Amino acid sequence: NGNVIGGTTAADRNIISGNDENGIGITVQDGGDASNNTIKGNYIGTSPDGTVAIANTGDGILINHSSVSAASATGNIIGGSTGTTPNGACTGDCNLISGNTANGIGLWHSGVSGSSIIGNYVGTNLSGTSALPNGNIGVEVNEAPNNTVGGTTDSARNIFSGNGGSGVFLTGSAATGNVVQGNYIGTNSAGTAGVGNSRMGIGVGASPGAVGANSNAIGGSTSTSPGGACTGSCNLISGNGENGIFISGTESYGHVIKGNYIGI
Repeated sequence: NGNVIGGTTAADRNIISGNDENGIGITVQDGGDASNNTIKGNYIGTSPDGTVAIANTGDGILINHSSVSAASATGNIIGGSTGTTPNGACTGDCNLISGNTANGIGLWHSGVSGSSIIGNYVGTNLSGTSALPNGNIGVEVNEAPNNTVGGTTDSARNIFSGNGGSGVFLTGSAATGNVVQGNYIGTNSAGTAGVGNSRMGIGVGASPGAVGANSNAIGGSTSTSPGGACTGSCNLISGNGENGIFISGTESYGHVIKGNYIGI
């Protein structure tokens, strides 16, 4: 519990690349606790200048409850809002998580809850202007409840773009109560040009071998600007290769989708 990997300044940055499994793994076993850890300001899966892929062959970051017995991995933070540069390059607390073979970020299983993913660039180069793809999904929330992806301020915005799968994917019956808000999904860091994920912007529902997610929120009404730009809770979901938002599986129900810009 309570570990910090990286920091806000360039001198604090770790380069975590080229490993044979995940770049960073936080795993909680039966009855254990792996909570309140912070991962910020690192380059994960790239060269030290953030421009070329040096892949970790698993996920860039994986937080995983490894079995079905009681365990807790709560309150973990990936990224942050200090020193970030909205519409510009990945700076400050921003983790650059790109070029990895599997997902950029994975949150797996019911013990992983209450995590925050904020202010990161996932699937782009350092400047946020072009793709440096993770091989699959930008962030996968698999059987994990009550996590927050993004925020209502510009500094909390994640960029999920250029990935080989979807930008964001929520799956499994325990993936409930998650909030995805204020992100750019499929665009550059300024929101002005497409850097598309190869598949959908956001996928919700049943992945192979899993039942559908339920009762998650995509977007919202906080600090949005009706008639103006996509601000606050609004997700900008544009430029992607397939659907903007795709919901699948008969078990997928109770989702709320509001206040987003999709395809513009």
